[in-house]
Amino acid sequence: MKAKLLLFVFLLPFIVHSQDTLINTSTSWKYNDKGLNLGTTWYGTTYSDATWSSGVAPLGYGITGLASSVSFGTNSAAKYPTTYFRKTVAITNPSSKYTRITLNVKRDDGVVVYINGTERYRNNMPIGIISYSTYASTCASDNGSIWQSVDLSNSYFINGNNVIAIEVHQCNATSSDLYFTAQLIGSKSIGSFESITPAVQTQNFVIPSTD
Repeated sequence: MKAKLLLFVFLLPFIVHSQDTLINTSTSWKYNDKGLNLGTTWYGTTYSDATWSSGVAPLGYGITGLASSVSFGTNSAAKYPTTYFRKTVAITNPSSKYTRITLNVKRDDGVVVYINGTERYRNNMPIGIISYSTYASTCASDNGSIWQSVDLSNSYFINGNNVIAIEVHQCNATSSDLYFTAQLIGSKSIGSFESITPAVQTQNFVIPSTD
């Protein structure tokens, strides 16, 4: 019995925490920093971001440690209130492969996140309709240094290409900095492990008997 319990204790953490990194923190994002009000079409799955710029995260301005810089405009006393980011990520069978998909995001100051054209998360933003001119609820005291995390339903994602669209909002027109990076993690269930032998898997966790 002791051998069975020890085997379970050692295996369980590995099983629970098996993960795939679907978007890493230093990936490339398409971004629009032109100070344009893009309305509601920009986060849709059929929207073309071919003319947008590309840059490796973290992206922003006014903060050390950035991999790519974005523009705030020509007037430091009237910086653009919103900068737009998009990324397409291919995910295989998310509804059966992952028990949950976790989004981690660092933002200065506020963010709204859309998955395949639907808002799924907002942080440090007011309630109600968000527009290009909406400012973040507060000026983020952490300057984007702290991860904001949310577990997303695997039903938000499809088998194939998924569009992740994120808008970053400043807290006011004179805010000195902007920061953005994100990470997407898929957490696997026991049944998602790929066995060498036997080839057919089940949802059952079997511990062999011992003396």
